[in-house]
Amino acid sequence: MLTSQVVSPAEQLIERMASNLTSPAWTAALNRLRAGTACLHLAILTEPFYSWLLDGTKTIESRFSRVRCAPYGTLAEGDVIAVKKTGGTVTGAFQAGHVRSYQLTPQRIAQLRDKYADQICANDNEFWQQRADCTYATLVDVTHIQPLPGLAFPKKDRRGWVQLTRPSVQQALL
Repeated sequence: MLTSQVVSPAEQLIERMASNLTSPAWTAALNRLRAGTACLHLAILTEPFYSWLLDGTKTIESRFSRVRCAPYGTLAEGDVIAVKKTGGTVTGAFQAGHVRSYQLTPQRIAQLRDKYADQICANDNEFWQQRADCTYATLVDVTHIQPLPGLAFPKKDRRGWVQLTRPSVQQALL
């Protein structure tokens, strides 16, 4: 009897990314995804941050939240992040460099602003005022940023960051 294997949307995305990302650094990252030793995430961005990320101006992606949610506590160095513009297709990807997670206080927010505003592309007061009541932050260095040709991915909710795969159980036990 033939059995058909159901392929998840995340697995489909990984394979479509693999056909477009062929450098040695990307081949290694995609192999880690397939092996379950790295995770795939989806980051949704608005302008102008979306364009700044893809053109290399924005070298740190930041996420602030009032509740503990991804990527806080779920993102690790070496993970792969697919990038899409709000309402669009996946048009880029990067690999997570150094990941920093913070429980926030007003003093910590001020420190983050002083140290990382240029890399986040957040030099205006409005950006920081909108995050003044956040409790958690994750900052990740953007490495190996690459454009993609517009890969469809089914996402209908309002989350700005989604962890699409988890580490394999075997790796989690090691």
